[in-house]
Amino acid sequence: SLEPPIESNKNKTKKSLDYSCWPSMPTPQVLNDWLAMRKRKKADVTQTVINRFADELKIAATHGVSVDDCLAECVVRNWQGFKFEWMNRNAGLNQVRQAQGRPLTQDFNQNVEGW
Repeated sequence: SLEPPIESNKNKTKKSLDYSCWPSMPTPQVLNDWLAMRKRKKADVTQTVINRFADELKIAATHGVSVDDCLAECVVRNWQGFKFEWMNRNAGLNQVRQAQGRPLTQDFNQNVEGW
């Protein structure tokens, strides 16, 4: 008897993911980088992951931060998950240092000179 070929669960999962809950779709390059990073970390991308990211991406969007910027930050920092407050904390540190008149590069250069 002829039976249809069995599709792998991976292909079904990728096709069935619904990103419509995100404020916008990321560029293909950023999305591919993010998916590749998650794959390297053996972190499946499920609908639950997409939905949880959506909550944080919506918060980021209200602060003027794009989906691309959020996912790119995840890739650069190797973050499996994402909370907007993590980005906000880092921005807060930069703002404090700038208010003190100490750019981050100055701190770095001082540390390098001390080695």
